[in-house]
Amino acid sequence: MRGALRHPLHLLAIAAGMVGFAVAYWTAKGDTLLVGALGLAFMSAIDLARRLGLEPPDDPAAPRNRGKT
Repeated sequence: MRGALRHPLHLLAIAAGMVGFAVAYWTAKGDTLLVGALGLAFMSAIDLARRLGLEPPDDPAAPRNRGKT
């Protein structure tokens, strides 16, 4: 938890994406806005997890495993 608090912009982007999704869903906006808000939240959450080292060692998308077969 302390590691996540060192990245406040990631946490803010995750919260903004979730709030954006909730508002867009509640006001029945288009699917593009819903997907965009979720995309913002998920991309920021994935980047935060990578920065905190929470990805498994055998993850093929991990920066240290990219390009290896």
